[in-house]
Amino acid sequence: MPSPAPSPTVIVSDDILPDDGDDGRIADDEWEWQVALAKARIAAAEADAAAKAPAPVVARRAPAPAPAPVVARRAPAPAPTPVVARPAPAPVVARPAPAPVVA
Repeated sequence: MPSPAPSPTVIVSDDILPDDGDDGRIADDEWEWQVALAKARIAAAEADAAAKAPAPVVARRAPAPAPAPVVARRAPAPAPTPVVARPAPAPVVARPAPAPVVA
């Protein structure tokens, strides 16, 4: 790609010219005319450069992925009823035999 031709740098400043209040002096009017012409040429050159400039590249995002299909889900199974352990029966203790009655 060839590089664009360099454009000349022109500096135009109004403050170097005396403000004559348009007294009709030819020398001052010539300077004012040249400054106005230079400003017009600069504006035209900038507009031409802007028109010839390539369009800015706009980054585009990738399209969003398609949403996942909705799958019907069953309700979770109810929690099993907890099994409560019953206490073990008390051991059967044999009673001592009654003492014989002596008469």
